[in-house]
Amino acid sequence: MDNFVNILIIFSISIIVIYLCNKINIPTIIGLFLTGLIAGPYCFQIIKTPDEVELLAKIGVITLLFTIGLELSFAEIASLRRAIFAGFLQVVFT
Repeated sequence: MDNFVNILIIFSISIIVIYLCNKINIPTIIGLFLTGLIAGPYCFQIIKTPDEVELLAKIGVITLLFTIGLELSFAEIASLRRAIFAGFLQVVFT
């Protein structure tokens, strides 16, 4: 339950910071970095242990993969097959 409350607090801070960044025309990624600084162990210590950071990292990776899955189309993959094959060969031979 404690992790859920921490995530809720971080999302709330993120929403406020992103809103403020949009108001003053600062890129939202800077606002997200500021949220991390505010919530991290060096400011308000909302996130205190590495376990909490690991949980948030897993949630972030899941969200990223979900977003990529929504935006990915097989037509784009087919059009990039030569580049994908070249990248695969580079990974195999290095």
